[in-house]
Amino acid sequence: MRTLFRRAAWLTLAVLLAYLSVRMLAVVGNTPASPTLSVGPSSIKPTPIGGGTGRIAFATFGKNKINISNVDGTGLSHLADVAEPAQLHWSPDAKHLAARSVPGEIYVMQADGSNLIRLAETKGAGFLSWSPDSKAIAYDSHSGQSFMRDLQIYTVNIDGTELIQLTSGPGNHEHPAWSPDGRQIAFQFTKDPFVGDYEIHLVNTDGSEEFSIATGFANSQDILWSPDGRQLLVASGIPVQIYVRNADGSQLVQLTNTQEHNLQPSWSPDGRQILYTGFYKDSGSRIHVMNADGSDQRSFANDPEVGDGYAEWSPDGRWITYASTRVRPDTNCCTGCCVTVYIMKADGSGRRKLTDEIEEPIWRTAWQP
Repeated sequence: MRTLFRRAAWLTLAVLLAYLSVRMLAVVGNTPASPTLSVGPSSIKPTPIGGGTGRIAFATFGKNKINISNVDGTGLSHLADVAEPAQLHWSPDAKHLAARSVPGEIYVMQADGSNLIRLAETKGAGFLSWSPDSKAIAYDSHSGQSFMRDLQIYTVNIDGTELIQLTSGPGNHEHPAWSPDGRQIAFQFTKDPFVGDYEIHLVNTDGSEEFSIATGFANSQDILWSPDGRQLLVASGIPVQIYVRNADGSQLVQLTNTQEHNLQPSWSPDGRQILYTGFYKDSGSRIHVMNADGSDQRSFANDPEVGDGYAEWSPDGRWITYASTRVRPDTNCCTGCCVTVYIMKADGSGRRKLTDEIEEPIWRTAWQP
């Protein structure tokens, strides 16, 4: 029976991560604050723990709420109500928060939760990416007669103006990723998602000069630009493994080679490390980190009854948040749905709980830049 529960928990988290690819707060522990620096007669507060504003947005799938808090647990406040929020993405300038709901809608709000607008109604995958100047969002959506065979890439300004369809023609164009210089959008393409054989394409942000830089991927998972814009991180394969490809199409390198699926990779802010989640068929899932060249692969150990995932780097790369799902047949929590959000240092030490365990099917976190 325990093995059955364990497998169910792993499957619950694995399916959610694979589909969304992709991240409330009753605080029980505090992260120590950095000391105040004294300069002459005045005092200057250092950058908040984690960098950026030192705040984290949380999405509760079941309660349809988006909240925000400081990483030390203070300042908890409610931002907005969104039906089944599944993705949260801060704009690079930290002034707006975008949320995608499971029903297929993209919302944008100001950092304090005001001026919430429905930016777009998506169908299909619905993955989104901010432009580097924080003025527009790229997303994928179904646009034709076949729900599974005609995903296209769009861009739209955050006020809802200038909706542009960048791609056209049969096949799936999905998982857009805006380049750091703002000139191109990378995405995955396949003529038939039931066959696989995915390619990585680049297209200019005006829709011109679409071309392929890589072929032969078994399925569609994630695609992310390195912070310097020189490489693309890809998760694909059966089992899913992590690859890196130069943005000019040269030198494809497989970084992981294991029997388990490795999903949800993300670059550290300095581009030197990669965070990802490994799934083990009979022992849950756990957070891993490796160097950008694939060396020094390390896992952060967990209880085999636990599924860890949805890991996020802090803006300064020194901290990681993640969600941990536990099998609790002795409680009212559904299998794999009792979730606790943790924060830890990037080396896995200093782990602290940010939330109490609560019955929710999915939680997401997003550090404000």
